[in-house]
Amino acid sequence: GGCTAAIALHRAGAEVSVYEQSAEFREIGAGINIQGVAIGVLDSLAVGLDQLCDPSKGDGIQTGEIQYFTPEGFFIAEEKTGLAAGSSHPQLSMHRAKLHGTLVEACQRLLGEERLHLDSSFDGMEASDSGVTVRFRHRSSGEAMSPVSCDLLVGADGLKSRVRAELLGDQRPRYTGRTIFRGLCEVDALIGSGATVSLCGNHSRPGNFICYPISEGRRRQGTTHCNWAFCAHRPDPGVGESWTNVSSVEEIRDEVSSFSGNCFGGLTPLQMAERTKGIIGWALFDR
Repeated sequence: GGCTAAIALHRAGAEVSVYEQSAEFREIGAGINIQGVAIGVLDSLAVGLDQLCDPSKGDGIQTGEIQYFTPEGFFIAEEKTGLAAGSSHPQLSMHRAKLHGTLVEACQRLLGEERLHLDSSFDGMEASDSGVTVRFRHRSSGEAMSPVSCDLLVGADGLKSRVRAELLGDQRPRYTGRTIFRGLCEVDALIGSGATVSLCGNHSRPGNFICYPISEGRRRQGTTHCNWAFCAHRPDPGVGESWTNVSSVEEIRDEVSSFSGNCFGGLTPLQMAERTKGIIGWALFDR
């Protein structure tokens, strides 16, 4: 979000600088589906399919369809997506880190590398009629940085936004009653057409399972770099939001094994989870 906003403001004629709290960009996270309307926005900002789908860059797949199955594995329906559904732009499935890397590269190219500041953690601000003064600290050392003055501050700092807290105060989010477990695994065959999002389960217990390919390079080789997720009912964990809570297949084994009538690329949902080296489980909150 921050990089996209920065590119859009730059193209509108603004002088833009990006302040990122991480000291370095690392490949973290899992898969993401990006609807065609968002791809259209990125394309208008000169972040096109040639970058987003290049296996050496974004490595995204142009999703063709979504298929729905019952918990027992009976086919329900298929829904075309993106270009296959008549949209002007495709829907993409890709790794979050690959998307982020592509946007960072576009920021560096369009804004200039000197406009992208790493290791810069938001520490406070003062707003007046003449603009905003923003305070940062080096996240790695805690050392205060020189204040930055600007006309407009965009706080694209995520779920635990310190900019939002500065404006509105700390607010505890509302737990939705759902926790999502997700991971990445390798599948030795294509899932569906190789551009298929597959879902099974139901809204009630045990929950919903989804899997889809996120690597165009692997698709061309006839295999699948697969992102999967299981959305389950869980009691309030009593802790805040986190995208890094480590989980294990044992926490979901009984529930996911109930989907054994489903097979995607030759694997059941449980076999996908068993192939996953690191499963993340985070509670879902609304604000």
